[in-house]
Amino acid sequence: MRGRLLLLAVFAFPAAAQAQRASNVTGANLLGFCTDAHFSRVQNCEAYLNGVADTFTGFMEFGPKDAHGRPLDAMICIPPRVTGRDLRLTVIQGLQQTPSLQSRQAVEAVERIFHKAYPCH
Repeated sequence: MRGRLLLLAVFAFPAAAQAQRASNVTGANLLGFCTDAHFSRVQNCEAYLNGVADTFTGFMEFGPKDAHGRPLDAMICIPPRVTGRDLRLTVIQGLQQTPSLQSRQAVEAVERIFHKAYPCH
């Protein structure tokens, strides 16, 4: 009976073994949005960066903690005063200073830039 339940669990949840969705937006694509002359594209850039920042903040706030209540993966700590514009300017500078990030997925490039610009202390 136990073997049947295990087999059922494996076949009932096949998505768990599949690759996760990954965007095809690169650092270069993001740089294009963030530096575009059209306000709506700049807004899209800031919305994307705010979403990434919110994700990291959520992981820090609600993710796993150590015995003292500190986040286990305290890698990025973006201060509350940082605006979407600040994030955009930081990412533009990071992508221009490190051109190799432009060929990476946008989320990876942004993570690396945020990690360098907003380390946890």
